[in-house]
Amino acid sequence: MDFFNEGLDSLCDDLKGYLDSLTVSNTIRNLHPSFNRNLSSLFANSENTTTLSHTDLSNHRSKSDDSNGNLPVSHLEETLNDQSLSNLHGKHVTSETISNVNTLNGSSTINDHASFYNKLSLLCNNKRYKLENEVISTLLKHEKELSEFSIDLNHSNSTLELIERALSNQYKMLEVSCTNIKKLHDESKDISHGLENRKKLVEKLQEFVKDVIITPAMIRSLCGDAINEEYVGLVEEFEKKVERIKTKYRDKEYPAVEFTKIQIKKLELVLIRRIFDFLSMEISNLAVPKVNIQLMQMTRFSSYRPLYKYLTNFPDYTNDLKKLYVYTMKKTYSHLFENYLNSLESCFEKERCRDTSYILKVRTPEVVKRLNKTISYYDLDGRDKILDDFNSQPMLPTGLKPGSIKKELIVKSYFKLLVDTCATELGFLRSFFGTSFTTTNTTGPSTTTANVNRPERAMLKEMFSEVFEVISFNMKTYFRGSFDFVALGLIYSVLRFNRRTLLHKKITFFESEMYELETLAYERSSYILKEVHGLIVKATRNPQITTIFTWTPAPFVVNASHILMVILRINEYTNRFNSHLVQLLEALRDMIDRCSKRLDPNKNAVFVINNTAPLVEVLDRVSNTADYTTETFNLEAYSAWMKLELDSNLAFYSNYLLTEFVSDLINLMSRKEDEDEEVDVTPKKTLTLATEALEYRTICMEFIENYNERIVLIKNLVMQAFPYGPTTTLVNKNVFDSFHKIYEKFYKVIMEMFKESPSDWLAKMPNPSEFKN
Repeated sequence: MDFFNEGLDSLCDDLKGYLDSLTVSNTIRNLHPSFNRNLSSLFANSENTTTLSHTDLSNHRSKSDDSNGNLPVSHLEETLNDQSLSNLHGKHVTSETISNVNTLNGSSTINDHASFYNKLSLLCNNKRYKLENEVISTLLKHEKELSEFSIDLNHSNSTLELIERALSNQYKMLEVSCTNIKKLHDESKDISHGLENRKKLVEKLQEFVKDVIITPAMIRSLCGDAINEEYVGLVEEFEKKVERIKTKYRDKEYPAVEFTKIQIKKLELVLIRRIFDFLSMEISNLAVPKVNIQLMQMTRFSSYRPLYKYLTNFPDYTNDLKKLYVYTMKKTYSHLFENYLNSLESCFEKERCRDTSYILKVRTPEVVKRLNKTISYYDLDGRDKILDDFNSQPMLPTGLKPGSIKKELIVKSYFKLLVDTCATELGFLRSFFGTSFTTTNTTGPSTTTANVNRPERAMLKEMFSEVFEVISFNMKTYFRGSFDFVALGLIYSVLRFNRRTLLHKKITFFESEMYELETLAYERSSYILKEVHGLIVKATRNPQITTIFTWTPAPFVVNASHILMVILRINEYTNRFNSHLVQLLEALRDMIDRCSKRLDPNKNAVFVINNTAPLVEVLDRVSNTADYTTETFNLEAYSAWMKLELDSNLAFYSNYLLTEFVSDLINLMSRKEDEDEEVDVTPKKTLTLATEALEYRTICMEFIENYNERIVLIKNLVMQAFPYGPTTTLVNKNVFDSFHKIYEKFYKVIMEMFKESPSDWLAKMPNPSEFKN
């Protein structure tokens, strides 16, 4: 209740201080607008102030507090001043006027204030008393409920005490349980560690047994079982045990290890003897006739590789096995390759040329037709196809007929088989006998590892030494007596190719022997080329005129052209024969120049065509002439000169031959061309045209009757003058091309002349396409 007294007194004090501070007299209604409204609603009727409700007073009090709390004193002063001055709005206000107003209204203002305070105090006291009574009555109404609540609250306190005591007891029990659980956890942890240690101990024991202990069953199997794949597995397991004892348990004096070492010593003696005897027997089986050596190596020996690996711990036994294998395979391969070479040699075709002087022998067309398809002893005749299939499979002797294969095919097949066998055998030696190891070089700033030469290369060289001696002796014998330059050139290419193949396969131990054979082949080929060049120079130095007439073509020219073809064909493998090619070409050019000067034009044309056509055919195949050009010789210029000589003489011979057999057509067409070139446009007389038509008709009738005979005669003359097949074809082509041009013009003139008066004979005229070669 003191709150109301204190609040009312402070409110009154504040209001009185405010009003006393005003310099201008005011009524309660001239206060701040918000405050004025609150008081106006409260004291709208001064007589009814005593009947205001507590709610109205509360609302009034709260609003007045808010207004006064929100409005500062300065604002209130300004408001009052503005309100007082507003009554004088629009008038001239002076200081005297203001002072007079204050004097008149001073006494009335004080009385109004005192009356307001008294009313307000009375109102507040009434409200306070009423509120106190309401509160007291309300408390009395709820006294029973409060008493019951107090009793319930006391019961709750006792219940809480019981709960707290129970919780305290439970907490103590939980502490005891936690202590017991912790003890159990520690004990279970100890048990777990013990079990884990036991497990590790068991694993270690099992590993120890597996690493060291040799069971009686293993001993019985190693000593008595048959050697097969299962036996190989037992040997590998035994070898692992031995290796572990020597490394892992070397410095550990276990009783079981010491006992196992004794058992190992006994077993090693048995195993070494059994494995050595078994592998020795398997190696000896390779020498059995008709056995597939490569198949045996890939299957049986590959599966028995661990047995040999076990023996590597005893070098004496492995060295004996290597020696036995080398000895066995040396004899086996020597026998097989020698039989293979003998089988091929039995089908060898004898050479056509036994001496270089054969290139000077003239062979008549009848002899050529009966014995050979060529007059040359050095015709490739498809023999150079081996240069394109070096990697083809070697020939099998079965099914070959005697005299059916050339020497180069024998060499190619033999070396193909030898190279493939060496590569296969080297792979087997590396996989079965090979032992790779490294050496450390510490001389430099860092350690490096280098491969050591393996002994299997020496084994391979020893195995195939006799095989190579067989072919080496055979070829050296052949080189000493051969005059077949084609075979020598192709063999030279075969040797170079196989030597490169062996180098590519890292097989270098026959390098010197292969190079020696290459050198012998080249030297023999060079000897033959020098002999051929010397014979050509000697035969063409000062020949008789009758001899020149027989050179249609000269046999040495055809032989030389084929020799040139061989040199060009093997040029991709060697260019060592290029100098011989230049010498031959220069000698043939000098021969043609000297002989041409001694012949009349007709015979000279026949001679030049016969002896230049084979050379031009070869020179047209040269793709890179720069490879054969020297300081004194230009192959491109030589080819151009040879081609020009051939073309000019072909044209001369064609004109000569056609003049003999179709001179009537040639003369008629020449006259026709002359008439067409004349400028005179005077039309011919009817009699002249009839005479000309009769002349053309007579010539056509004669041509129809004997044109087949003329063609046969031309071909026979060409055949007699040019017996060499390719040259015959070339001359026939040029002759009949010229004849076709002449007859085509004649045929067009005839068709134009008699197109308006067709006759039966006109349909019998042959078509020009029949004469086109």
